[in-house]
Amino acid sequence: MPDMGRPVRSQPARRIHLALVPIVALPLLLTIITGLALSFGPSDGLYRLHTGHFGVLDLTGFYTLVLGLSVLILLLSGLRMWWRGHDNR
Repeated sequence: MPDMGRPVRSQPARRIHLALVPIVALPLLLTIITGLALSFGPSDGLYRLHTGHFGVLDLTGFYTLVLGLSVLILLLSGLRMWWRGHDNR
């Protein structure tokens, strides 16, 4: 059983994961929902949201890069936490 009593500060992967999830959850959810909606048919407005263009705020290149890196970091930190818990069994 994983040691859940250890402080968060001693677990860097957990600390990274906990800090990043609240920041990227909404943009990832928006990307997933607009991507699913676009699978039913093209829409310029949905595509613009899907790629990070929010009216006067155009984050197109930055948005894609940040979400991609965030997913990779969350995957790696999640695997690290899982592996550490798996080793303690």
